Amino acid sequence: MYYKELKEAAAMLTAPGAPFEIEHIAVRGQILRAYKNAPPTSAPSS
Repeated sequence: MYYKELKEAAAMLTAPGAPFEIEHIAVRGQILRAYKNAPPTSAPSS
């Protein structure tokens, strides 16, 4: 139904330079997709 519009919106939000830009990072030998602008950890600081 609205799949095309959702796919376009996701592409705009995750494109290079966008707020939710996606990058590929290596974690324990696995390549994962991650948000480029995400904080390095979600753990609360003490």
